[in-house]
Amino acid sequence: MIAAEKLFGNFLDDPRIINSRLYNFSLGTLSHLTAANGGGDYTVLINLISPLITTFGTEIGDVDAALNTQLGKTQTADQVMAAFGLTMKQKEGIIAGAVGGFGSGAYLEFYPHGFGEYTSATKTDMPTFTLRIKTATNAHSVELGAPLTTLLAGFNAQWVNARTDQTTQFATVDDSRTDRTDARVALELGLLTTVHTVAAKFPGDVETCNSFFDFNLLFTHTVHRFTTKAGVLAPGEIKVILNHTLTDTNSLQVQNPDDNADFVIYLAHTGTDAPAGSGVTVKVGHGKRPKPSDLGSLSNTFLLIKNLSDINEGAYIVKVGGLDA
Repeated sequence: MIAAEKLFGNFLDDPRIINSRLYNFSLGTLSHLTAANGGGDYTVLINLISPLITTFGTEIGDVDAALNTQLGKTQTADQVMAAFGLTMKQKEGIIAGAVGGFGSGAYLEFYPHGFGEYTSATKTDMPTFTLRIKTATNAHSVELGAPLTTLLAGFNAQWVNARTDQTTQFATVDDSRTDRTDARVALELGLLTTVHTVAAKFPGDVETCNSFFDFNLLFTHTVHRFTTKAGVLAPGEIKVILNHTLTDTNSLQVQNPDDNADFVIYLAHTGTDAPAGSGVTVKVGHGKRPKPSDLGSLSNTFLLIKNLSDINEGAYIVKVGGLDA
């Protein structure tokens, strides 16, 4: 029997979906709708959720400002490291949405190797990492806004202070709270309307509907560590993403953040082989989660991307999970 609550209820009213994850999910949804709106099919939905996202984002910014006030107190080095890693993980989607999207040059100033290097940072890494974030933040302060700029840029001074051993009791701040304010409820309902409207436009077409929504952003995932590859593609270029034996136990997340060039991702015998009919095409502004076996023979070890445009540059983000399993 089909549970009506799962079909018609508010699945976003879940204590596991913290505010920052809901915000990241909403930004991703808006990005997908905008990329697919060439014919104006999604203008109503864009106009519906855009102000709701802005209002909720402002509210999160207010929380960030309060958080920063408490984080500004002198802390131990371990406390600064933990807060820095958690913040860079949770704010990745917000930062990407503010500076031009995943794969943009500005995004890579913050995350040249993904958020994983921040969550696993050592004390030796922290001076370099916090200075990098301070420099990138100050360069993009207008896009990020004052509360987030203050939060991110402040970690450098916090680390310097922590390393002088001037420590005080760390004030615990719940930056992951899920208080269901009016702004959050309004955004939840706007996103639910968007989900059901897209589903009605493509009834029964799970793959197309799913391409509009990054549901993986809503919950914490601990199964795989991901290796992230991102970059640009010259017109017609074939690029090696990695040379590694893959199986269907490896997970793939492939995103095309560009607006001018589709690409195909595939497995090949050498690093220069053309697709030859194999692989999966990812259109502009969309993402897919193929199995490795969808990309070609698993006996081939080269994971390649080819820009299908012979005129325009393209861009890609590929996350491969389970390489260290």
